[in-house]
Amino acid sequence: MTTGRSVPELRTKRLLLRQWRDEDLVPFAALNADPRVTEFFPASLSKVESDAMAARLRLHLEEQGLGFWAVEVLGGRPVRRMPRTLPARV
Repeated sequence: MTTGRSVPELRTKRLLLRQWRDEDLVPFAALNADPRVTEFFPASLSKVESDAMAARLRLHLEEQGLGFWAVEVLGGRPVRRMPRTLPARV
């Protein structure tokens, strides 16, 4: 269900914050199923649970105009999974 409300995008030189798209579902489900990503969550999510969460996030963003945005790294590779270690802070 959609409200028809347009969700604005926020763009910087490196990032695009935007509404969720159908092509986000597979990589989002992979992140939600990865035990390293969900280590401090109550549980990992199945594909069905992940898709339902994405639908709720999408609808909330449309209805309220705020919420969890999808983030793209412009000119970069899409995030498919979390790295084993995070880079050290400088």
